[in-house]
Amino acid sequence: MIEQASYFVLDTDGFSDKVRDVATDLDVQPEWLMAVMYNESKFDKNVENLKGSGATGLIQWMPKTAKELGTTTKRLKEMTHEEQLDYVYKYFDLVKRRYRPLENLTDTYLAVLYPKALNAQSYFAAQRLKHPGVKRWGRDFNTYVLYASPSKAYKQNIGLDEDRDGKVTIFDIEAHVQRKYPSAFAATKRPTPEQLLAVMDSAKAWAADDVMDELETRGEELGIEFLKTYAHQILLNVERHRQKKVDGIASK
Repeated sequence: MIEQASYFVLDTDGFSDKVRDVATDLDVQPEWLMAVMYNESKFDKNVENLKGSGATGLIQWMPKTAKELGTTTKRLKEMTHEEQLDYVYKYFDLVKRRYRPLENLTDTYLAVLYPKALNAQSYFAAQRLKHPGVKRWGRDFNTYVLYASPSKAYKQNIGLDEDRDGKVTIFDIEAHVQRKYPSAFAATKRPTPEQLLAVMDSAKAWAADDVMDELETRGEELGIEFLKTYAHQILLNVERHRQKKVDGIASK
């Protein structure tokens, strides 16, 4: 999406590098940030909301939001693209601390459009506890409604109503960003080494349980001698594998 940014960004390399840095600090994908900025401003740092809300800049900060971040929309317009990215970081960091981490493009878009929707899952869970058995709270949290007809907010955001049912839900937002930004939508978080190790440890534990279950089942079928033979074979295979590793290291 850097090609689209080049219409407004003079130093695309510097901008791209800064986006990656911000994404790393926020633990999100740079593609998500690029898609949201394009959606909000087409990368025009000076653009103002045409409906008169006062929203300005790369992610259309409202005057009240700009003040909360320690600046103003007037100052934001005077900044370079790279300087505005500092406030992109501050905004999303604030949203993450106030609500929850961002896990995908839908979350990242909601963080700008309707941040409190990020708490929809926990909200539905709380309502289920308060009203057990009530059908509406048993539905998937993606049915959470952001805007509904005939409200002014719905009319302003009618283009987000993908299924044209008179309501804009999280499901509509997800369908909208998937349709418009398929590559960014497909981008997923890359696990950290620690997360990978945790998954591997869990997989080992599950595998060990499965092996024990199989041994118990087969042992009942074939008797204790089968268990002894099978266990002995496993030990031999492990030792062979270990020796290969040792030999390989010694030969270097």
